[in-house]
Amino acid sequence: MKTFLDLAALPALKEDLRHALPGARASDRIEALARGLGYNTYAAMRAALTNGGVLVAPDDLAFQAYLAARGDPPNERVLRRTLAKLDLRRAMDREADLTTAGFGVGWDRRETAAVRREKKRQWRADLLHDVSADEFELARLYVDQLVPRKTLNRDFSTYGLKHQAERLSRDRGIAAHLGNYVPNGVFIAAAISAGFTVKRCQPDDLNGFINATTPSIRAAQTGQLIDRTTASCVLGHALHVVTG
Repeated sequence: MKTFLDLAALPALKEDLRHALPGARASDRIEALARGLGYNTYAAMRAALTNGGVLVAPDDLAFQAYLAARGDPPNERVLRRTLAKLDLRRAMDREADLTTAGFGVGWDRRETAAVRREKKRQWRADLLHDVSADEFELARLYVDQLVPRKTLNRDFSTYGLKHQAERLSRDRGIAAHLGNYVPNGVFIAAAISAGFTVKRCQPDDLNGFINATTPSIRAAQTGQLIDRTTASCVLGHALHVVTG
């Protein structure tokens, strides 16, 4: 999974790393981030980004090795979760109604407006949990197989497609370390981050349509386009860093 990296993204990345690795020194965290994103130093990464944003692919081993050499405990999911949360935030910025449930929180006439506002606030916050970051990566594994088209495909809703993403793990054993559940809103965020257009099925609907071709949707059900090495190793599964 590649992520768009620019200077504006660095504060959020550093803040998430601070929460994920509270015992590591700040300098170690940002230098490990640079190594994990393909740069020799943090200064070199910042200098490169002054020329504009770039797509980066995480190098878990380089990230972990830098931290391990400085005595910091390994955590194989930190880098990828940090990048996933960056993309989740971007999707939330684009869609003010995005929650774990999809677009909004649904309608229940028994709830007051205040209750619905609090529910929306909480469900948006839930999008930035570690579990949501893993679910996002599973969704991206599925979405990255899809082929865009010019118009929305109204034969498949995001709710149905998110079940297909879940089956990659549940039924086919692909990236099982990421779990086997993908909330509707996380799937929508994954589609947005991959460059797809997502629009509500109806004005008050939780679900959306995306502009993906039907043949690619049907092919993606099997996971046949996913590189199994990528799914099992590059995503951080069973990484071991030698600390001695």
